[in-house]
Amino acid sequence: MKTRALVLLFLCAGGCETQEGESLPDDVATYDAYITAYEIADCERRQRCEAPPPFDDVDACLAAIDPALRRTRQRIAESVAVGNTHFDPSAADGCLEAVRGACSQRPDAACNAVIDGNVAVGGACVGHFECAPTDAAPRPFCFAGCTGLLGGEEPAGMGECVAASPVGTPACP
Repeated sequence: MKTRALVLLFLCAGGCETQEGESLPDDVATYDAYITAYEIADCERRQRCEAPPPFDDVDACLAAIDPALRRTRQRIAESVAVGNTHFDPSAADGCLEAVRGACSQRPDAACNAVIDGNVAVGGACVGHFECAPTDAAPRPFCFAGCTGLLGGEEPAGMGECVAASPVGTPACP
């Protein structure tokens, strides 16, 4: 399993092709390879660290990944391709190392640094991942009216980056 992910990462580092035969930009190909490696590493971690293991094996874990999460990851790749989201390959390496690390250590901090939004508050977005952090809004949100957009919605929504969630305000009680 690990070998398959590493081979994918190596092969896609120079660019991969879509099913239609089009070449993917290097950063998108590297992001796609990272996601494959991350999913495998996360399932391996769950099998190793949770008692009892939640699945029969790693392949069963991979088969159980939520389709909405997979759509979100695909939309992140599309967002990286158009420049609305920045993907940091060095941070991705650190995330994978943390996920593969000791069960007593949570990998959240390392993995939160992998992507960052490039869309300013007020700009159009398809998910929170596209919204650029600022000093005033370190974790901005993507909202379509009172509905937060995570990126996995079907069909894809279009919202606006906002500095704070409007939920609970007079506009969105």
